[in-house]
Amino acid sequence: MFKSPVKLSDIEPEPLQKLFSYWQKIRADRKMPAKQDFNPSDVPSLLPYITLIDVEENPRRYRTRLAGTENTRVLGFDPTGRYFEETPQLSGAIKRFTWLVEHKEPYLYRGSLKWSDKDFLDYYSIALPFSDDDKNVNILLFGVYYLFIEESEHGMEHNV
Repeated sequence: MFKSPVKLSDIEPEPLQKLFSYWQKIRADRKMPAKQDFNPSDVPSLLPYITLIDVEENPRRYRTRLAGTENTRVLGFDPTGRYFEETPQLSGAIKRFTWLVEHKEPYLYRGSLKWSDKDFLDYYSIALPFSDDDKNVNILLFGVYYLFIEESEHGMEHNV
């Protein structure tokens, strides 16, 4: 599932609702907030779910700047400093990243980690663009919430 534009009511997991609300607050009346607007101490309980990705141009590439502890736990490795095209498990997201850079608006995604041997295969992701000039996206902020199998089958009953 891919959804854009995103409204708060579209987002099921509470941590992703909070992240989306925070992003809206720091962007104020601009299309996108700048990286310097993001203060991790404003959202400490959300940090395990967050991944920051640098957008490099000429050629366009996506490099993980920071991966929250929940993301590294699920992946089984720390992708910090890695380019997405060099990591087979992650390279499928590049099309969605490009969409975010070109459309400059948040999207909500629900998918499955088909390659994962973990007991939480489904996930929600909120993708949020950042721009230092309010024109060109240079940072992608993702909030990712993983669902345990019982949550996927019976609805979300508890937080991860």
